[in-house]
Amino acid sequence: MSSDVVSQTGAEGVTGGGATTEQGFGNAPAATPEEAEEGPEPVLDQCGLDPGDWVEVPQPSRIKETRLTAEEQTRFRGHLARIFSDEAYWGQRTEVKRMLCQAGAIETLQFDPDDVNEVMEKVIPYLESESMLIQDVPYDIVIVADLHGQLHDLHHIFDIDAKDGKPGWECMKYLFLGDYVDRGRQSLELVMALFCIKMLHPDRIFLLRGNHEFYTANARYGFPLDFHERYTNEETAKYLYFKVNYAFCYLSVAAIVGDTYYCAHAGISPTGFSRALMSRIKKPYLNSQDDIMPHDVMWGDPADGLHGLTFDTDRGTSMWFGYDELAAALDNMDCKAMFRGHTALKTGYQVVGDMCISLFSCVGQSCIVLGVKLRNWRIWNTEDLYRYSGRFDGKDRQLQNKGATAYLDPRGRLTMRVTDIDEERVEWDAMLLRLDGQVPDYRDVKTKFGQLTPADKAAAPAEIIGIKTF
Repeated sequence: MSSDVVSQTGAEGVTGGGATTEQGFGNAPAATPEEAEEGPEPVLDQCGLDPGDWVEVPQPSRIKETRLTAEEQTRFRGHLARIFSDEAYWGQRTEVKRMLCQAGAIETLQFDPDDVNEVMEKVIPYLESESMLIQDVPYDIVIVADLHGQLHDLHHIFDIDAKDGKPGWECMKYLFLGDYVDRGRQSLELVMALFCIKMLHPDRIFLLRGNHEFYTANARYGFPLDFHERYTNEETAKYLYFKVNYAFCYLSVAAIVGDTYYCAHAGISPTGFSRALMSRIKKPYLNSQDDIMPHDVMWGDPADGLHGLTFDTDRGTSMWFGYDELAAALDNMDCKAMFRGHTALKTGYQVVGDMCISLFSCVGQSCIVLGVKLRNWRIWNTEDLYRYSGRFDGKDRQLQNKGATAYLDPRGRLTMRVTDIDEERVEWDAMLLRLDGQVPDYRDVKTKFGQLTPADKAAAPAEIIGIKTF
């Protein structure tokens, strides 16, 4: 019967060459009266959805200039001065260093609870003013991946761009891909520093959320220790821990640099993955699995040789995605390549197929193994808490990783900045971890502190390697 309709249309409706007639286009069947009343079929977007079904939601207006008073600016700069002091560089922390303090070897870095509370309260409007997908991040920017509580690595990153007596954050723009906390020993210092800089220079620093910026993850990997070991009042420690985690709920999950590069902590999602849909996700975003798209963006991993998608059995959540899926996702985002963190890499970076650039910015962390277990906010198994002996063997050396950041110049050309492993620093942190865990034999640490001079701060300089221009 359909052939009869086509035949009639061909005979009566086409005047030649597939020209348009009242009955349709070319050889298409004529619309029935019912179809004519319904109107033409809608043009679906890249996610297979009808754009007409969506209500336009006003996007937040990003705060680009500080709204702090002069007094607040002075106070927050004071926090930064203490955080980036030589004492803090070497990993000083309060209750953990009690024995060393009594010996007069070091000064402690302590945050008044009111200071932590103030920073967390005041940074929220700045983070909330940015949509879940920040689309106006410019070129001439450094992209930084996982730092995991290693404040000294943040020191190095800012030192590279410091000039004329100004710190790096006043001379260069930075995009951080998340995972600021856990594993390392100075997560709170790192978060306080980044949040203070965000409020002082909101258009110079962009902060994304990683999978460790959820209490469901960081409660198991060491972040509570930053509070437990600083504040003897258990209620104060708990309150500040959850206060910081609540501020994390206002972090964005992805950004687009130069309208070209898609940047996120981990990866992509097969569900509703487009600029419009991601931008419409509302803050605060409390739980990672509240929406599958941001969950995948903060947890997924690429897999060589895989076509399509499969469950990520290594992490027990989200998915592995093949590069065919990544190509389709980048097309949905109208981007050329992706920058991600989330994966420890021996060389600090990996580039696959000119479209997936993985970074890992904390140096030497993969050889410090933490088995963190908390029960009622108290350590109940020090052997499980710190299993790393603080000494290297052949296997440990193979596990050590360099750290890397990526610089996109004003024309969008890519240069990798690689920081080599400082074995002395890694071993130093391992000894402090044993001290944190109240493991006996801390005499070597006391001796080391007594021998420190300001010149000892010098570490391996960052090696600049140009790898490719996209």
